[in-house]
Amino acid sequence: MTKEDKSIFIPVSNDYMFQKIFCNSEKPQYFKDFYESIFKAKVESIKILESKVMERKNRYNKLIVLDALAKINEEYVHIEMQNRILKGIEQRIEFYPSKILSQLVKSGQDYDKIKKIRSIWIINGILNKEDRIYIDKIKKMYEKRGTEVRDQIVEIYIIELGKIGDRLTKWC
Repeated sequence: MTKEDKSIFIPVSNDYMFQKIFCNSEKPQYFKDFYESIFKAKVESIKILESKVMERKNRYNKLIVLDALAKINEEYVHIEMQNRILKGIEQRIEFYPSKILSQLVKSGQDYDKIKKIRSIWIINGILNKEDRIYIDKIKKMYEKRGTEVRDQIVEIYIIELGKIGDRLTKWC
């Protein structure tokens, strides 16, 4: 690096960088592009939601801070970036979208009016060492383990960057 070049590289997996890219309500293009590339679906409408902190109802509830949340085509999409695999990550993966769902459902609302939530977890590592699939819907992961799961309001997807290789992970 020369004296004139004062730029530094900040990986996308950095919380600050991740939120600057995916939580920018004035430029939702990155969130939109990411969604379209994962689900091969056209985004007709997108709104980046500002509320990233899921409030506690009392001192016994767990407080969570979401990395990115948007409403896309009448469904909610949550993206979470995990730089390392923490203890209890599998429970956390199921807890976050459940917490989102519980806060989106209004008192007296019909259950058939509840909007779908897609939760995408980007793991900077390898969570499931049993196969080489780097993006997986959690339903498929459970089915492979012999656990029956029905279609749900909540869909959880896991992207394991450790399985992708050097070309992508160098950016993370």
